[in-house]
This record gives sequence, C-alpha cells and structure tokens, in this order.
Amino acid sequence: MTTAQILLDEHVGRVFDRLLRKRGHEVEQAKDRFGEYTTDDALLQWCADNSVVLVTNNVSDFEPLHRGHDHGRDTSLLRAGASRHRFRGAREDC
Repeated sequence: MTTAQILLDEHVGRVFDRLLRKRGHEVEQAKDRFGEYTTDDALLQWCADNSVVLVTNNVSDFEPLHRGHDHGRDTSLLRAGASRHRFRGAREDC
C-alpha cells in the first residue's frame, strides 16, 4: 500500500489523525506545525511546496484558492468525512 504525507486543517478532528496513522500515513495537524489561525493560502502553498495532501472540512474555502493559485506542481486537497472532492493530482490510494 502506498502511503501519503498528510496535513490536517485546524478544523479536522484528532480522530482523523488517529485513523490515518493506523493506515500507515504520516499525519500532522496544521495547528501543531504552524500554530492556530494560519491562512488557508499559506497552508495550501506549503502543501504544494512539500507534496503534502491537505485534508479539510472547508473545501468551499480552499477550492477557489486552489483554482487561482499557481502552485508550480499538483496539489491534493481532500474533504474530511464521507465525500471526497478531487482536484488535479488527487491521490486515489489514501
């Protein structure tokens, strides 16, 4: 199984952290890495620069940023919960 490096947005619960770690993924909470209230744009750019999947509950906030951002590479953005929104480069094996 292929694993992913994942950053959880500050509104994603720790339960996702535990579940993803159990599946072998490298997981980090955005608030642990950057502190609270980091801008969505900064999180998205950091994930693009580091080839990290961003998991969020706020896809509606990130989707316009993702479309309008010149990341220089593909970025994966996943919604925490039952439904997943695919973006350019989204990983199928998470």
